[in-house]
Amino acid sequence: MIRVRFAPSPTGALHIGGAHTALFNWLFVRREGGRFVLRIEDTDRVRSTKEAEKTILDGLQWLGITWDEGPFYQSERLNLYRRYAEQLLENGLAYKEGSAIVFRTPREGATYFKDIVWGDIEVENGSLKDIVLIKSDGMPTYNFAVVVDDHTMGITHVIRGEDHIPNTPKQILIYKALGFEVPEFAHLPMILGPDKTKLSKRHGATAVGEYRNMGYLPEAVFYYLSLLGWSPKEEGDILYPQEIVKLFDLRDVTKRAAVFDLEKLKWINKLFIKDKSPAELAKAMRFFWLEKGYNIDDYPESYLQDVVAILQGRAYTLQELADYSDYLLKESLNYDKIILAEFIGVMKGEEWNSLIEEIKKIDPFVVENIDNAVRSWLNKRGVKLKGVGQALRYALTARRVTPGIFEVMTLLGKDRVVDRLERAVSLVVGESSNWQDA
Repeated sequence: MIRVRFAPSPTGALHIGGAHTALFNWLFVRREGGRFVLRIEDTDRVRSTKEAEKTILDGLQWLGITWDEGPFYQSERLNLYRRYAEQLLENGLAYKEGSAIVFRTPREGATYFKDIVWGDIEVENGSLKDIVLIKSDGMPTYNFAVVVDDHTMGITHVIRGEDHIPNTPKQILIYKALGFEVPEFAHLPMILGPDKTKLSKRHGATAVGEYRNMGYLPEAVFYYLSLLGWSPKEEGDILYPQEIVKLFDLRDVTKRAAVFDLEKLKWINKLFIKDKSPAELAKAMRFFWLEKGYNIDDYPESYLQDVVAILQGRAYTLQELADYSDYLLKESLNYDKIILAEFIGVMKGEEWNSLIEEIKKIDPFVVENIDNAVRSWLNKRGVKLKGVGQALRYALTARRVTPGIFEVMTLLGKDRVVDRLERAVSLVVGESSNWQDA
């Protein structure tokens, strides 16, 4: 059976590079029907923390990357590493250097492996230095611990970043010295920023948790990460995890460095937001609405679903969607009085009062009836919809851009529409007694 592992160090958050590695392991093993092992490499006793471990596990779970076994901890396996290191000592393949144990690297020959992504790789043994196995503090080194762990955990395929290619010949030498079967290796391409330099904070957020907090959907981040170094042979706007599993082939991964483009991720996220049902999206929005201080429990669930339905095609993130829904979930609006006066000034006060009275008569208060009533009132007075429509929009939302104003009015309901229009007009009239001919 195929077995893979993801082995993060709990010294910080789950970053994009680590998430990318975990995802490709997960896609491969789910496609092949194998087992995904989670191992925590916590031998750095100074920097490893439970808080960092929690952020890593939370990030994986948020993305939908599940594990079948683990988590296992290297800190609980120290006796195992010591035992194998002493075996190499007894066989004359390692030597003591103080209290450290060092592997004696062969000077002759070469070490070869066929990488699933990179193809044939060969390194002259003479170019490699001796390898520390157990440090003077009794802790195993990375190159030794991973060999022991991957063998004893039955790992058949080691899928990791290309920065580990130089480590692979060293590890293969240790595998062979211990009589272990060597697994297959696949080294994934580097992830660069848009400027083709190593991905860092200057390119935007790099930790998975930051994308969650900014309002990216896990499916969108999952899909975008899957495109970094791989592309489906079947073209489509978006693919969900189980669809990607069916298409994924490790042999199709490119060794060309992948570019992480935040703008492309935003565009993909917008597609996933648009693809969600109102019920799913309203549920996902609760955190962001509450963070804004909206009293969403004051509204029925059907109304919250209507809110996201009218806005979901406009937002790139859930954070944006929360921002855009303020006038639908807040009772009071914060107007810019200069802008409000400019818009309300398209008609006299008495005309606004007349229009408000006309709006009060609309029943039922639905888009078609609102549209007909407002247009009819305007036509009788020879007034164009454009200016009045913009004034209605700002008076009802305190925004210049919204979905269709009649759709917004329907969602707000007659009472709130009338209240907001009366308040907007009174604010402008109160600021300037000479504003209207009355």
